[in-house]
Amino acid sequence: MGGNGLAISLIFGILVSTALTLVVIPLLYYGMLSSPRRQH
Repeated sequence: MGGNGLAISLIFGILVSTALTLVVIPLLYYGMLSSPRRQH
């Protein structure tokens, strides 16, 4: 019973880190693009 929970937590952790990366990288990119100069 213990191994299954470990696998689920591992997969969940990978999914969360992947989703976080996909969200954080564009936000950082937009932040760096719009922060130095305010051009539209």
